[in-house]
Amino acid sequence: MASLIRYSWPDSPQGSVLLQSLPHTEDSRSNGTLMVSRDEGETWRVGCVIDPADFAYSCLARLPDGDVACLYETEDYGKVVFARFSPAAFLEESQR
Repeated sequence: MASLIRYSWPDSPQGSVLLQSLPHTEDSRSNGTLMVSRDEGETWRVGCVIDPADFAYSCLARLPDGDVACLYETEDYGKVVFARFSPAAFLEESQR
């Protein structure tokens, strides 16, 4: 149900950034969250909540303008949603 992409490489201005979308709960497919790692996946922080409700299979992509797209299932697999985020939505929070 998760998706993982490299947003930027270590030698880029942002430094190394990995992104992962997944249900951020222990017992349900809900609270879809974009997680951010700046240390090659050693640790992960919440970048932003994509959807607090149902959240199933997802796919991340970096768009040409630097935004990130997430396509995911919601509403008990009955709906597919396209969400778009600017880097500010997840990079600033992940630096804290």
